[in-house]
Amino acid sequence: MSFFLALLLSPWTWRLVFENALIGIFVVVVSFLFYKKQKWLDGKILLSLLVILLVVQYKTTDKQPLSALGDSQKFVQQQRLHIYPPTFYQVFGHYIWFYPANWFEESKFSIWVNRIQQNFSEVVDPGLYFFANHPRQRVGFDEFEKFPYVFLPFFVFGILKLERRFCWQKGLFVLLPIFLVSFVGHRNQYGPIGLFPFIVVVCATGMNAFVKRFAGRQSLKVLLLVFLSLVFLQVMSYEYS
Repeated sequence: MSFFLALLLSPWTWRLVFENALIGIFVVVVSFLFYKKQKWLDGKILLSLLVILLVVQYKTTDKQPLSALGDSQKFVQQQRLHIYPPTFYQVFGHYIWFYPANWFEESKFSIWVNRIQQNFSEVVDPGLYFFANHPRQRVGFDEFEKFPYVFLPFFVFGILKLERRFCWQKGLFVLLPIFLVSFVGHRNQYGPIGLFPFIVVVCATGMNAFVKRFAGRQSLKVLLLVFLSLVFLQVMSYEYS
Protein backbone atom coordinates (compact mmCIF):
# COMPACT_ATOMS: atom_id res chain seq x y z
CA MET A 1 0.00 0.00 0.00
CA SER A 2 2.72 2.48 1.01
CA PHE A 3 4.74 1.78 -2.13
CA PHE A 4 1.79 2.44 -4.43
CA LEU A 5 0.97 5.64 -2.54
CA ALA A 6 4.54 6.88 -2.93
CA LEU A 7 4.48 5.90 -6.59
CA LEU A 8 1.03 7.12 -7.67
CA LEU A 9 1.13 10.37 -5.69
CA SER A 10 4.42 11.39 -7.30
CA PRO A 11 4.12 13.93 -10.16
CA TRP A 12 7.41 12.52 -11.42
CA THR A 13 5.75 9.16 -12.13
CA TRP A 14 3.05 10.69 -14.28
CA ARG A 15 5.48 12.96 -16.10
CA LEU A 16 7.60 9.96 -17.09
CA VAL A 17 4.60 7.91 -18.20
CA PHE A 18 3.05 10.73 -20.23
CA GLU A 19 6.28 11.89 -21.89
CA ASN A 20 7.74 8.44 -22.61
CA ALA A 21 5.56 5.49 -21.65
CA LEU A 22 8.33 2.93 -22.23
CA ILE A 23 10.79 4.69 -19.93
CA GLY A 24 8.06 5.40 -17.38
CA ILE A 25 6.91 1.78 -17.20
CA PHE A 26 10.49 0.51 -16.98
CA VAL A 27 11.30 2.89 -14.11
CA VAL A 28 8.14 1.80 -12.28
CA VAL A 29 9.00 -1.90 -12.74
CA VAL A 30 12.56 -1.42 -11.47
CA SER A 31 11.23 0.51 -8.47
CA PHE A 32 8.71 -2.23 -7.68
CA LEU A 33 11.30 -5.02 -7.90
CA PHE A 34 13.73 -3.02 -5.77
CA TYR A 35 11.01 -2.52 -3.16
CA LYS A 36 9.83 -6.13 -3.07
CA LYS A 37 13.27 -7.80 -3.30
CA GLN A 38 11.69 -11.17 -4.15
CA LYS A 39 13.76 -14.24 -3.27
CA TRP A 40 13.72 -15.36 -6.89
CA LEU A 41 15.19 -12.05 -7.94
CA ASP A 42 18.95 -12.43 -7.85
CA GLY A 43 20.96 -9.41 -6.79
CA LYS A 44 22.83 -9.46 -10.10
CA ILE A 45 19.55 -9.21 -12.03
CA LEU A 46 18.50 -6.21 -9.96
CA LEU A 47 21.89 -4.61 -10.55
CA SER A 48 21.57 -5.28 -14.30
CA LEU A 49 18.23 -3.46 -14.35
CA LEU A 50 19.84 -0.52 -12.56
CA VAL A 51 22.64 -0.43 -15.14
CA ILE A 52 20.07 -0.39 -17.96
CA LEU A 53 18.27 2.47 -16.23
CA LEU A 54 21.53 4.40 -15.93
CA VAL A 55 22.25 3.80 -19.61
CA VAL A 56 18.83 5.26 -20.42
CA GLN A 57 19.62 8.29 -18.27
CA TYR A 58 23.01 8.69 -19.95
CA LYS A 59 21.51 8.47 -23.44
CA THR A 60 18.76 11.00 -22.69
CA THR A 61 21.08 13.51 -21.01
CA ASP A 62 22.34 16.54 -22.91
CA LYS A 63 25.97 15.99 -22.04
CA GLN A 64 28.44 18.85 -21.92
CA PRO A 65 32.22 18.71 -21.38
CA LEU A 66 33.19 19.22 -17.76
CA SER A 67 35.56 21.98 -18.83
CA ALA A 68 32.90 23.91 -20.77
CA LEU A 69 31.79 27.15 -19.12
CA GLY A 70 28.63 29.12 -19.80
CA ASP A 71 28.55 32.89 -20.12
CA SER A 72 27.57 33.40 -16.48
CA GLN A 73 30.26 30.98 -15.32
CA LYS A 74 32.89 32.76 -17.41
CA PHE A 75 31.84 36.05 -15.84
CA VAL A 76 32.19 34.58 -12.34
CA GLN A 77 35.56 33.13 -13.28
CA GLN A 78 36.83 36.54 -14.42
CA GLN A 79 35.62 38.13 -11.21
CA ARG A 80 37.38 35.52 -9.10
CA LEU A 81 40.63 35.89 -11.02
CA HIS A 82 40.96 39.43 -9.68
CA ILE A 83 40.58 38.28 -6.07
CA TYR A 84 43.88 36.38 -5.93
CA PRO A 85 46.88 38.62 -5.24
CA PRO A 86 50.15 37.80 -7.04
CA THR A 87 52.49 35.80 -4.84
CA PHE A 88 56.26 35.82 -4.95
CA TYR A 89 59.16 34.12 -3.22
CA GLN A 90 62.63 35.60 -2.86
CA VAL A 91 65.37 33.12 -3.68
CA PHE A 92 69.00 34.30 -3.60
CA GLY A 93 67.95 37.87 -4.14
CA HIS A 94 65.70 37.05 -7.07
CA TYR A 95 61.92 37.30 -7.03
CA ILE A 96 59.99 34.30 -8.32
CA TRP A 97 56.38 35.18 -9.04
CA PHE A 98 53.49 32.76 -8.80
CA TYR A 99 49.95 33.31 -10.00
CA PRO A 100 47.66 30.98 -8.01
CA ALA A 101 44.59 32.36 -9.78
CA ASN A 102 45.61 30.54 -12.95
CA TRP A 103 45.97 27.26 -11.08
CA PHE A 104 42.75 27.43 -9.08
CA GLU A 105 40.44 29.09 -11.60
CA GLU A 106 41.67 28.50 -15.16
CA SER A 107 43.26 25.06 -15.13
CA LYS A 108 41.15 22.30 -16.67
CA PHE A 109 41.56 20.11 -13.61
CA SER A 110 40.23 22.85 -11.34
CA ILE A 111 37.26 23.45 -13.65
CA TRP A 112 36.53 19.70 -13.74
CA VAL A 113 36.60 19.45 -9.96
CA ASN A 114 34.33 22.48 -9.54
CA ARG A 115 31.85 21.18 -12.12
CA ILE A 116 31.73 17.70 -10.55
CA GLN A 117 31.30 19.27 -7.12
CA GLN A 118 28.48 21.46 -8.41
CA ASN A 119 26.71 18.53 -10.09
CA PHE A 120 27.09 16.44 -6.95
CA SER A 121 25.72 19.15 -4.65
CA GLU A 122 22.71 19.61 -6.94
CA VAL A 123 21.83 15.93 -7.25
CA VAL A 124 21.91 15.33 -3.47
CA ASP A 125 19.89 18.47 -2.69
CA PRO A 126 16.46 17.44 -1.27
CA GLY A 127 15.01 20.65 -2.71
CA LEU A 128 15.48 19.23 -6.21
CA TYR A 129 13.06 16.40 -5.45
CA PHE A 130 10.55 17.83 -2.98
CA PHE A 131 10.38 21.55 -3.84
CA ALA A 132 11.18 21.66 -7.59
CA ASN A 133 14.49 23.29 -6.59
CA HIS A 134 12.68 26.36 -5.24
CA PRO A 135 14.04 28.94 -4.48
CA ARG A 136 17.27 27.96 -6.28
CA GLN A 137 15.88 27.39 -9.77
CA ARG A 138 18.66 26.89 -12.29
CA VAL A 139 18.91 28.99 -15.43
CA GLY A 140 18.25 26.96 -18.57
CA PHE A 141 16.69 24.03 -16.70
CA ASP A 142 13.09 22.85 -16.83
CA GLU A 143 12.47 22.53 -13.11
CA PHE A 144 9.44 20.36 -12.35
CA GLU A 145 7.74 18.79 -9.36
CA LYS A 146 8.97 15.30 -8.56
CA PHE A 147 7.48 14.47 -5.15
CA PRO A 148 4.98 16.37 -2.98
CA TYR A 149 6.68 18.43 -0.30
CA VAL A 150 4.84 16.46 2.42
CA PHE A 151 6.85 13.39 1.39
CA LEU A 152 10.04 14.91 2.81
CA PRO A 153 9.35 13.77 6.44
CA PHE A 154 8.61 10.25 5.17
CA PHE A 155 11.85 10.32 3.19
CA VAL A 156 13.88 11.32 6.25
CA PHE A 157 12.10 8.69 8.36
CA GLY A 158 12.76 6.09 5.66
CA ILE A 159 16.47 6.95 5.53
CA LEU A 160 16.71 6.32 9.28
CA LYS A 161 14.95 2.99 8.86
CA LEU A 162 17.16 1.91 5.96
CA GLU A 163 20.32 2.55 7.96
CA ARG A 164 19.43 -0.33 10.26
CA ARG A 165 19.31 -2.85 7.42
CA PHE A 166 21.53 -1.28 4.80
CA CYS A 167 22.89 -3.62 2.13
CA TRP A 168 25.03 -3.35 -0.97
CA GLN A 169 22.00 -3.23 -3.27
CA LYS A 170 20.61 -0.13 -1.59
CA GLY A 171 24.06 1.41 -1.64
CA LEU A 172 24.47 0.90 -5.37
CA PHE A 173 20.98 2.22 -6.09
CA VAL A 174 21.97 5.56 -4.58
CA LEU A 175 25.72 5.78 -5.25
CA LEU A 176 25.82 4.82 -8.94
CA PRO A 177 23.17 7.35 -10.07
CA ILE A 178 24.85 10.11 -8.05
CA PHE A 179 28.21 9.19 -9.58
CA LEU A 180 26.75 9.29 -13.10
CA VAL A 181 25.03 12.65 -12.68
CA SER A 182 28.14 14.15 -11.10
CA PHE A 183 30.07 13.48 -14.31
CA VAL A 184 27.48 13.91 -17.09
CA GLY A 185 25.34 16.66 -15.57
CA HIS A 186 21.62 17.30 -15.03
CA ARG A 187 20.39 18.39 -18.43
CA ASN A 188 17.81 15.64 -18.81
CA GLN A 189 14.15 16.26 -19.59
CA TYR A 190 13.18 13.33 -17.35
CA GLY A 191 15.31 14.37 -14.39
CA PRO A 192 17.81 12.11 -12.56
CA ILE A 193 15.70 8.98 -13.19
CA GLY A 194 18.46 6.73 -11.88
CA LEU A 195 17.58 7.88 -8.36
CA PHE A 196 13.82 7.47 -8.84
CA PRO A 197 13.64 3.86 -7.51
CA PHE A 198 15.70 4.66 -4.42
CA ILE A 199 13.68 7.75 -3.48
CA VAL A 200 10.34 5.98 -4.01
CA VAL A 201 11.45 3.02 -1.90
CA VAL A 202 12.76 5.26 0.89
CA CYS A 203 9.53 7.31 0.95
CA ALA A 204 7.47 4.11 0.97
CA THR A 205 9.59 2.68 3.79
CA GLY A 206 9.12 5.81 5.89
CA MET A 207 5.40 5.92 5.13
CA ASN A 208 4.99 2.25 6.02
CA ALA A 209 6.83 2.71 9.32
CA PHE A 210 4.65 5.72 10.13
CA VAL A 211 1.44 3.80 9.40
CA LYS A 212 2.55 0.85 11.55
CA ARG A 213 2.96 3.16 14.52
CA PHE A 214 -0.74 3.96 14.27
CA ALA A 215 -1.90 0.50 13.21
CA GLY A 216 -5.03 0.60 15.36
CA ARG A 217 -6.26 4.01 14.20
CA GLN A 218 -8.05 3.50 10.90
CA SER A 219 -9.46 7.01 10.94
CA LEU A 220 -5.93 8.43 11.04
CA LYS A 221 -4.93 6.33 8.03
CA VAL A 222 -7.94 7.57 6.08
CA LEU A 223 -7.14 11.14 7.07
CA LEU A 224 -3.53 10.69 5.94
CA LEU A 225 -4.66 9.28 2.60
CA VAL A 226 -7.05 12.17 2.02
CA PHE A 227 -4.42 14.72 3.02
CA LEU A 228 -1.77 13.25 0.71
CA SER A 229 -4.25 13.10 -2.15
CA LEU A 230 -5.21 16.74 -1.70
CA VAL A 231 -1.57 17.83 -1.62
CA PHE A 232 -0.94 15.78 -4.76
CA LEU A 233 -3.80 17.53 -6.55
CA GLN A 234 -2.47 20.88 -5.37
CA VAL A 235 1.02 20.15 -6.69
CA MET A 236 -0.33 18.87 -10.00
CA SER A 237 -2.56 21.92 -10.39
CA TYR A 238 0.28 24.45 -10.34
CA GLU A 239 2.65 22.10 -12.17
CA TYR A 240 0.37 21.94 -15.22
CA SER A 241 -1.43 25.26 -14.89
